[in-house]
Amino acid sequence: MTKLEKPIFEFIDSLELLSMPFAEREISSAVNSYIKEKNINELPPQWLAEAMAFDFVQDYQNKETSWGTYYGPMMVLNNDDGTATESPSIRLVTPEILEYWEERSRKARHPILKLRYADLVWDFSKNILDKSPHFSIAHTVIDSTIAVATTNCHKYETNVIKKLERALLVALSINDSGRINELRETIIQYEDKIAEDKKPGLWGFSFDLLLKNKKVPISDELRQKIIQDLEDRLTKLSDTSNKENLEPWAAESTALRLAGYYRSIVDPSFETVV
Repeated sequence: MTKLEKPIFEFIDSLELLSMPFAEREISSAVNSYIKEKNINELPPQWLAEAMAFDFVQDYQNKETSWGTYYGPMMVLNNDDGTATESPSIRLVTPEILEYWEERSRKARHPILKLRYADLVWDFSKNILDKSPHFSIAHTVIDSTIAVATTNCHKYETNVIKKLERALLVALSINDSGRINELRETIIQYEDKIAEDKKPGLWGFSFDLLLKNKKVPISDELRQKIIQDLEDRLTKLSDTSNKENLEPWAAESTALRLAGYYRSIVDPSFETVV
């Protein structure tokens, strides 16, 4: 390890000790501030890897500027010559950086760090190396996601919901029945833990991720629990005698899910759209 490499490792190791919930952007800010303080003109590959790792945006939605990957740039600036500047850019991700992230995914202890390193390797390897990573990387993505959800170490519940969706898709892609089952239980338990009637973004995802995906095996008991939870919530949110709990928009979101579900029972070809 060179003199330039050692400080960044020591700094990242210090982040492992964080006890309060945090988000990836906070890690990114801390890493970039640390690098700026060191005033190094040309970053060693390890420093660049850490600077980029937590800047990528999960579940990137702008398909016009995407790379066909789950992660995308935090920022895209249109240049006068018609080109665009991406930050961070996938063009800066080299095989060496992927190798570094893979090593960090094995050595990191905090589930948020471990998850991000592994998921970047899982997501970018096809583009950079023209081959899929080892399936053990997928295991790390899934297991770390479960750890994030069960330990409440992430600052934002909505981000955790996205991570659970992502992990479920990864588990399905490798056909890991054990991890699919574990994720199913984790998703239901996480919704039970964070759901608030007046915050539609914090409930209903068990239905969306599990009942709307025919590839996820689910028992009649769990299916009934998910439906009963929605029915109970609809009753509360649409109760005109209780103005304090009345939430028309949230009630509508619940009713649409239930209507789609019951219609699919009558007509199995019907696809629920919420």
